[in-house]
Amino acid sequence: MATRIVYSLLYILSLLPLGALYALSDIFFLINFYGAGYRREIIRSNLQHAFPEKDREALRRTEKQFYRHFANLMAETVKLVSMSAGSLLERVKLVENEDFKHLANTPKTAIVLTAHYGNWEWGGMALDLHMQKKTMAAYKVQRSAIADNLMHRLRSRFGIEPVPMKLILRRLLREQDTAPIGIFIADQTSTQGEAGLWMEFMHREVPFFAGPESMARRFDLPVYMLFIHRRKRGRYEIRVELISDNSNEMREGDIMKMYIRKLENALRQQPPFWLWSHRRWKHADRRVIF
Repeated sequence: MATRIVYSLLYILSLLPLGALYALSDIFFLINFYGAGYRREIIRSNLQHAFPEKDREALRRTEKQFYRHFANLMAETVKLVSMSAGSLLERVKLVENEDFKHLANTPKTAIVLTAHYGNWEWGGMALDLHMQKKTMAAYKVQRSAIADNLMHRLRSRFGIEPVPMKLILRRLLREQDTAPIGIFIADQTSTQGEAGLWMEFMHREVPFFAGPESMARRFDLPVYMLFIHRRKRGRYEIRVELISDNSNEMREGDIMKMYIRKLENALRQQPPFWLWSHRRWKHADRRVIF
């Protein structure tokens, strides 16, 4: 009942033109950046460690740009509640390169790694709308049942099936005869008790989920990376890049290393558009590096 009420309120709000939602997000940005300062200490620490070569002025400029982007994401997420598939595809353009065609035509189950970069919700849904295959998206179950139900309902609007992280590898294997696609937001930190690959990311060592790489190497599945680049406010471009087409020949950690290097390059090109409020390096002191 509570989920239905919250979703209904969000739906009514989402009927506003995106421009009006952006006007509200501008107000939210001003309150957040100049007042509340949501996770400001975490954001500043992350930026300082990620870009040690930048001076204070440059870091503060990136911090401000991130807060503005974060506010825009709030507006874009609300709009997604009622946005049509056509409107989404108008705002998120696909680069139809050879790697995308490879993904679309592979007869195998495919692993797609992406990140909290650009607008990952819009990007993942736009990719699915271009595919003729079943797409599953791994997600972490939220502590709040209302938040979990809301995100599940939102992410499944256009056909993606959200699957809990602990179950998705099993589901992909069970349905491999249909060559499904599994999308993983792979820049999330693994938690205590979960197997992780410890690697250097933006000058610090942190654990990455081992599951997607382990599955790809064991069953020789192709691995791709989905980039979601921001072109301007409310406009994105998605591009698929092949990471590995011979995964069973890769050594442990090689696939994730390639993913990390590609992500680092993207962050250096457009620093404000990653989720810097994410506590990505909270386990950085316990490390066994590959």
